[in-house]
Amino acid sequence: MGATLPAASAVDRSLIETLVDVVESSGEAEVSVEVGGARVTVRRASSVARPASPGGDSDAAAPVGDGLARVESPIVGMFYSASSPDAPPFVAVGDQVGEGQTLCIIEAMKIFNEIVADRAGTLREVCVQNGEAVEYGTLLFLIES
Repeated sequence: MGATLPAASAVDRSLIETLVDVVESSGEAEVSVEVGGARVTVRRASSVARPASPGGDSDAAAPVGDGLARVESPIVGMFYSASSPDAPPFVAVGDQVGEGQTLCIIEAMKIFNEIVADRAGTLREVCVQNGEAVEYGTLLFLIES
């Protein structure tokens, strides 16, 4: 994993260790946080498979039939459909989404985790409301391939 650090004195080592743990345990490729004007980003050095879900499926966008893929929450937190309260949602039903496109943000312990599409397709359903608490494995979106 690589970490982008602004100034060593402005960042607490325990914060970096916590971010590394969050990235490793959540399956997210990257986590960023800003503390006292210092922005810290921890990202995976290479692609690593997501941890298996309790159901045994390791793909966050698991096929559900009829050409639909499930996008599930990889972590526990608060679901946000936009980057700020006055910004438009990242995606809406009917939008064409590309692989790697941001679909939403899940805030966990003041860390904002971008959830991205694992495949391209048409967004068919947003399954949670903005500001709703989600758990690991909560269905967030259905994407038609």
